[in-house]
Amino acid sequence: MRVRVSTPLAKVIDPQTQPLTPRRAAYLLVLRSENRGSEETAVLEKLSRQDPDLTLLIDLTDEFLQLLSLQQPRIKILGC
Repeated sequence: MRVRVSTPLAKVIDPQTQPLTPRRAAYLLVLRSENRGSEETAVLEKLSRQDPDLTLLIDLTDEFLQLLSLQQPRIKILGC
């Protein structure tokens, strides 16, 4: 026997925000911090609050991207 609900149920997800897939999470990690929008930054902050290992991962990825950006001009000069 089914019970009919007279009022519609609340939506569980917000259709305007993208779901956090592994691909999107990886993209947010390799996106340089100055190129992240407020939504991307908020997602990474939420992830970092969930687990200290994720905080470490985000910090190390940011540092690695900074090292790459420092090496970029040097690599171009050596490649000429």
